[in-house]
Amino acid sequence: MASLHSRRAVLALAVSGYTGVGAAAATPSNRTTTRPSATNGTSTANRTSTSNRTSTSNRTSTSDPPETTASEPTEPIGTHPMFGGDPARTGAAPDEGGPGGPVTVQWCVGSGGHRLTPLAVADGTVFSGSPSDGLRALDATSGRTQWQTRLDGHPSAPSVVGDRLYTADDRTIYALGRESGRELWSTTLGGHVSTSTLVTAEGETVFAASIDEDESGERAGAHLHALDARDGAAKWRAPIDGGTIFGSLAVRDRLVCGGGARHYFYAFDARTGDRRWRADLGDHATSPAIGQESVFVGDEPGTVYALDRSDGTERWTYEVGTEVRSSPAVSNGTVYVSTTDGYLYAFDVASGTRRWRFDGGRRLTTSPTVVGTGDDEVVYVGSDQGNVFAVDAARGTRRWSIQLSGAVETPPVVVDGYVFVGDREGRVRALVDESTSPPAGARTCDAPRTETPARNRDEDDDGDGVADRNDYAPRDPSVQRRADIDTAERNDPGFLSGIGVGAALTLLGVGSGWWLRSRDGEEP
Repeated sequence: MASLHSRRAVLALAVSGYTGVGAAAATPSNRTTTRPSATNGTSTANRTSTSNRTSTSNRTSTSDPPETTASEPTEPIGTHPMFGGDPARTGAAPDEGGPGGPVTVQWCVGSGGHRLTPLAVADGTVFSGSPSDGLRALDATSGRTQWQTRLDGHPSAPSVVGDRLYTADDRTIYALGRESGRELWSTTLGGHVSTSTLVTAEGETVFAASIDEDESGERAGAHLHALDARDGAAKWRAPIDGGTIFGSLAVRDRLVCGGGARHYFYAFDARTGDRRWRADLGDHATSPAIGQESVFVGDEPGTVYALDRSDGTERWTYEVGTEVRSSPAVSNGTVYVSTTDGYLYAFDVASGTRRWRFDGGRRLTTSPTVVGTGDDEVVYVGSDQGNVFAVDAARGTRRWSIQLSGAVETPPVVVDGYVFVGDREGRVRALVDESTSPPAGARTCDAPRTETPARNRDEDDDGDGVADRNDYAPRDPSVQRRADIDTAERNDPGFLSGIGVGAALTLLGVGSGWWLRSRDGEEP
């Protein structure tokens, strides 16, 4: 990976208005965004919020891209802006097309950790998140890092609408600049954020659910929040009675819904926050997909449900006999569901009749993605065994597959002949037709290097007026020289006696451990 170069730019955006939920105002934080100027000079701006949060966003400059050859696919200009592809989480992209297969790896980028978020793609950029690296924007054709932003906690799945990217960490909702990763506003919900962010297609409202706490840190209910996407101000806040909502929400027309760990699945009016209905399902309902007339969802006991959008009544159910952990996809009159026993199912939207079942061999835990129309409609899904499958949507037969080195963790994102997937080891890959000539080293998947800033030799951690490099005890303001310890001993006879007691206890512990191991027949 090419080295990172800091960029600094002034970001001046004052946003007012309170969330109305006993939380911090939706004001800019003291996140520092760095970008290089045209003359390679730097300027800096700090933005401070009531949370005193500090995080960094680095715009990254890298080496020149490999030369384009005639066999390379067209640069991705399509879009898959959020988990599920759209606010209804249908997983369908009829205007997109994937590689015909067989496929190969165009590029692979590692991260410093695991648990990748679902990916998003917009205008030639892949957005991914992980606990160690925060959010990253990667060039879709080369995998080069364009910018990187670290939040206070683990990022949720990014959603891109217009020139903004929305995400959340453990307690806060963020709006970032899509091109730079700079923070535009942030709103703290007053509890743990339990879902990823959901943004309407018009970019007007951001939805998220939270598990609330009282002053003692005890659980105090759960709420669904609607925020103004322009500035993070609260539109409404609705209680989630009898449970919580986890995973991802879905919205279509005026219905926003989601499920949780308990039996209940909830639907609210997207404009007012009034609860429309509540359905009693099995434990651990999946994230939903909303069709034209039904809401589709699965659960841990192994039931697939089609719920009437108007009142939540069951239109049909189907028992697959094993856990359903990923959200369904719905396209062209068919519902697609992957299961933990390795099967991909296709059901008729109206009746629930099974059309076909594809055997993926081992645990299919990613949500399916459906692209194309007619004879060109293909379903993509990943497995714990590291396979990515392209399945004919009409017949349920395999068109192609590829074996990767890690369990596939993110739903495949298909844009303009590319398939983007993330695995459980934190790697993001771009898959293309084998006829493409990948750049040298494309299959090497090293973690990106992170620069460690040089320590300021004039720092004074304990604030005693003596630089750390000259301070005998840089963490103790009462000690600057070795002689200060002798003075402390004379003035306080207990000073070294405390050290002596601690040392004696340590020796006693070591000796006891030696005796116990010897008694049990272990070598000391």
